[in-house]
Amino acid sequence: MNLSIILLSLLPLLGQGKDTHFDIFIFTQHWPFTTCLDWEDRSPKNGCQNLDTPKWSVHGLWPTQFGKIAPGFCNSSWTFDYSKVEPIRKELDIYWPDVEIRNHPNSLWSHEWEKHGTCAAQLEPFNTEIKYFQAGINLAKRFPLTQWLNAENYLPGDKFTKNQFYTVVKKNTKRRPHIDCEFVEGEQYIKEIKICLSKTLEVVDCDNIVSGRKHHNSTGTCRDSLEFVYPNTAGRPTSSHLAIGLVLGLAGAALVLIAMIVIYIKTNRPRRGYESI
Repeated sequence: MNLSIILLSLLPLLGQGKDTHFDIFIFTQHWPFTTCLDWEDRSPKNGCQNLDTPKWSVHGLWPTQFGKIAPGFCNSSWTFDYSKVEPIRKELDIYWPDVEIRNHPNSLWSHEWEKHGTCAAQLEPFNTEIKYFQAGINLAKRFPLTQWLNAENYLPGDKFTKNQFYTVVKKNTKRRPHIDCEFVEGEQYIKEIKICLSKTLEVVDCDNIVSGRKHHNSTGTCRDSLEFVYPNTAGRPTSSHLAIGLVLGLAGAALVLIAMIVIYIKTNRPRRGYESI
C-alpha cells in the first residue's frame, strides 16, 4: 500500500488523540482600564474603545484542566460566526465588550469561541455559540463584581490590597477566587478576578488552576506585600521621576517668563517730560 495513503488514513486518529477533557470552568472578569493600559503599553499603535463607564466585564469562560493551561482550540474547523450571536449583541456590548481595537472585527469574541468555546461545546448547555456566550452573560449578572466592590466603598481611583478584594469576592461566592495583577510602568495594577465553577456552573474553589503547580491553592498573581492601583482612567501612568522633572521644568519656565515681563515693564514704562507734552 502506498505510504501516503497510509498516512492520510491515520490523520483522523491523530486528531482524536488530542486531550480535550476539562475539570472546571474558570469564569474571568477583567478591569477594562487595566486591560487597555496593558494593550496600549505594548505598542503606540494600539488603541481602545471608549471607556466612559467603569465596570468589570467578561474576559472569558474557560474550560480548564487542573494544573494546566488546557484544553484549547478543540475544534479548529468550528470558526466564529458573528451571525450566530448577533441576536444577543446588545448584551454582549454591555457584559462582554471587546475593549481592544484591532484590525480584526469582533476579535475578542472570535478568539474566545475558537479557543475556549469549542472546548466547552462538549457539554450540551454550551454546544452552540449563542449558548456559550449567553452563559457568560448570565454569569456576569450572577457575579456583579462592580456592585460588590462598590458596596464596600472599594472605588476606582484608589489603591487596595489583594486581600481586600479577595475577601469581598469570597464573602459573596463562599469560595476561594483567584485575583491577578499586571505591572505597568513599574506599578502593580488590578487586572482580573477569576471565579471557578463546576461543569454544572456551581461555584467551587479556584484550587489547582495554576499551570505546573498542581495542588497549589493560589490566591492569584498580585503581590500580597504591595497595594495595587484600581485605575479610573485608561490614561498612561506617569512615573514619579517624570512628574518631578515636569514640575521643575514648568517652574523654571515660569521664572524666565516673570523675568521677561519685569524687563518689558521697565523698558516700556510711560515716560514723563517732553514725551508727555
